[in-house]
Amino acid sequence: MNLHPFRLREIPVAALTGSILWALTMHPAAALDDAGSVQNPTTLNKVSVTAQAMTSKVPTQAEQFRSAQTRKIIDGKQLQSVSAGAGAAQALEVAPGVHVNGYGSGSTTRYSISINGIKQGWGGEPSGAGIDYGSIGVTFDGIPMNNPGTGLWQTTLVNQLLLIEGIGVTYGPGDPRERGFTDIGGRIDFLPVQPAAEADTTARVTVGSHTTRGAAALLQSGVRNGYSAVLGAGYTYADSFRQSSDGFNNNTHASMFYAKLRKTFSGGDVSVGAYAADAQGYRPTAIPVAPIADLTVNGLDPNGNVIPGPLYSQPTTGYYSALPRSVWFKKSTNHDWLVYSKANLDLDDATTLHNRVWFNHENRLHDHYNDFVQNPANLYEYNNPFSREFGDKLYADIRLPGNTLSTGVWYIDSTYDTRQSFYNPNAPYFGSRQAPNAKYRDDYWYQDKAAAFVQDKIALGDAFYLLPGLRAIRYATDYVNGGAARFPNATGKNQGQLPNARNSFSKLEPSLDAHWTLTPSVALYANYAQAYKEPQNGGGGGPYQSIEASSIQLERGHELQGGVKWHVADDGYLHDFLLEANLYRLDFGNQIIGHTLANGDTISAFGSSVYRGLNLSVADSPLQNLYLFANLSREQAHFSHYQPDGGPDYNGLAVAYVPDTTLNLGGYYDLRLGSVVAEPRLTVQYTGKQHMFDDVLNATSSRFVPSYTVVDAGVKFDLPTALGLHGLELGVDVDNLFDRKYNPFEWVSAGGYFGTPDSVGAVLAYPAAGRSYFVTLSAHI
Repeated sequence: MNLHPFRLREIPVAALTGSILWALTMHPAAALDDAGSVQNPTTLNKVSVTAQAMTSKVPTQAEQFRSAQTRKIIDGKQLQSVSAGAGAAQALEVAPGVHVNGYGSGSTTRYSISINGIKQGWGGEPSGAGIDYGSIGVTFDGIPMNNPGTGLWQTTLVNQLLLIEGIGVTYGPGDPRERGFTDIGGRIDFLPVQPAAEADTTARVTVGSHTTRGAAALLQSGVRNGYSAVLGAGYTYADSFRQSSDGFNNNTHASMFYAKLRKTFSGGDVSVGAYAADAQGYRPTAIPVAPIADLTVNGLDPNGNVIPGPLYSQPTTGYYSALPRSVWFKKSTNHDWLVYSKANLDLDDATTLHNRVWFNHENRLHDHYNDFVQNPANLYEYNNPFSREFGDKLYADIRLPGNTLSTGVWYIDSTYDTRQSFYNPNAPYFGSRQAPNAKYRDDYWYQDKAAAFVQDKIALGDAFYLLPGLRAIRYATDYVNGGAARFPNATGKNQGQLPNARNSFSKLEPSLDAHWTLTPSVALYANYAQAYKEPQNGGGGGPYQSIEASSIQLERGHELQGGVKWHVADDGYLHDFLLEANLYRLDFGNQIIGHTLANGDTISAFGSSVYRGLNLSVADSPLQNLYLFANLSREQAHFSHYQPDGGPDYNGLAVAYVPDTTLNLGGYYDLRLGSVVAEPRLTVQYTGKQHMFDDVLNATSSRFVPSYTVVDAGVKFDLPTALGLHGLELGVDVDNLFDRKYNPFEWVSAGGYFGTPDSVGAVLAYPAAGRSYFVTLSAHI
């Protein structure tokens, strides 16, 4: 096949950079003793304070207070409030302005996440919901995790919270020093557990509803001659709470592995890390919220006649029912692995040099069988895209009298292949995976992304500072239509309609932060930033496949924020108290909005949208044994321009799936009962109404997904040491305590989802799980 190979021409140069940095640190005279190696304040802590980036530790409340960015830190205290059945998506829900949608429950199924209305991931929604998917950056230990071709990332790739030390949520593009290539709406930073000073082993097992069972372990080596290491792994299995009439359980399972070795010196530190995650599972179909006359659990025969059977809907077959496996199934697999190296070097008393080098490989597989309309041309789907990238980031922090300068560059070389085959081996089609008789594609995006940045934190007295920044980006894409080469015997339609093409973009991204400490406890702040990203590639049409390269522009975001921070370390009932409140406005322009039709083709709309609102977050320990938190968000989002495929311009139309209000509050209390400490917890999550999408109009509907409130509860018992095990904890969690039945996601169907005439205009939904129980036992060895 005449396809471009994966280009590795840049790797020797970048690898040499990493090798030099390693060599610079590896001189024996610099080694510290065990007690100081991991907590060296001249390296790890200095880096975090300077940039407010979760690259080595969870920022403290004092560091948050001094930052001019809007950033929510989900630390160990708030992670304790999350159920044992939770994954990354559920943990993120304790941040203001974060909304989660999905078709399952827990860590083994996929979710979409929105931050102030801007989305990341995918949770089973139709494509019309994906107005701004892929516009949130995601990092793991400071390394970018987004697919460079699509900007997307899946929540199942962080499925073991025992391995996570903290999560940072940045609202808006952030400062140039840590901004990635998709961060228009914000960034999610997952900080894995870091190597610790003391040796320790933690093990955890969980069982629960829906046949949930899981185990995870975390091993700390402690420090030896300046070396420290951490190793963790976990696995979870669960059946779906939605059961098919034939008894199929729509099962899922997920695993995660992480390891890191760090060597610390008086002049810095160097580390190498590895991560891998795998998630596989079946996704049930959406379900009608009301009966449809021509839609039964058995579907239609080849002539379009209804096959007799129960009408498939929440009122008739059951709120949590699903289609039989013999009629419809879809199994999705996501696999990702990453290796990386990080170095931080104090070149002198004023200058710290940093380098991050990484290689990331991700592949995805959809195995889909759809016989709802019997013997269709697209009976089977085989979708197996992959991406791989090499990256290097080199930058320096320079501390000068009265200001701190940060400057650097990064470069990413990536390949993304989106290959898909729809086929039916039966008569009259006689297709195959290698010779598809229906839609197919095999398109490659070879992309180079580079950025150079500078930012300067300038102190204007003791109470005020400005932080101007500027980033220059250059993004280049080579597109190769490989469908004909991959499938030379295909008789179907190649979804890549355009020939090979090349494109490149260069932009400047200015930014400015301001921070004014009014009193030792109260500060005002404001920030403004511009950011650009490439539109989402892949799928059955869109950029390069059906939109010519000459018509493609970078998507752009301009965000303005302003707010107040109130921090009290210890005063009366305020202990570790932090309140943050801010207003924001994001103008998101040059959007290319893909919408997949029932036949698998993608059509595109072009638009610009405005997101504005208020976020508030507060946390406090009013008593020594009591912890409380609350988060509130109010938001309004609308299109200033939205025109689907040359149709009417929906100026002023609301953006779908942006709740007008989200509120969560919770806490836990430590209560001593003899030799046992009990810690009951309670969390309440309210999600306000949100416009749904209408596939008939190919636009936002005037109908709403109703608001809902969910209460979760649990209790954890700290038990006495037994059988040589210490730190014994027994936890019992009850999710959806009052067994509330609700649909977090609904949309208006154009009839293509099930293919029946009467389903045009019907509302389809994904329900959330009912009351669920989980029991967890953990111990330190």
